Amino acid sequence: MDAIKKINKMIDHKKTKEFDDLLRDLKQHAKMHGFRLNPDKEIVETIVSALIKRKAECGETYCPCRMINDNKKDNLDIICPCKDHQKDIAQRGHCHCQLFVK
Repeated sequence: MDAIKKINKMIDHKKTKEFDDLLRDLKQHAKMHGFRLNPDKEIVETIVSALIKRKAECGETYCPCRMINDNKKDNLDIICPCKDHQKDIAQRGHCHCQLFVK
């Protein structure tokens, strides 16, 4: 939860069309794969806002809980939803950043 607090301090939670569109897409992805978005709206708003910020700064919706490196191929694995999110949900009940939950 400390990671969410840190991210929360770095972003602005402006609800824009981009925010609404990304939130809709993430909800649809979760539903298609048998999980859901975190019921804690603060966590969801924080992560979605951070994804939008990362897209504006870096060109992709990189997971805000992961470090971006200089190897673009490696970074493909951390574009939300990241390559490990389904495995993490199955093992821990949520993905690394806690956006998706069982």
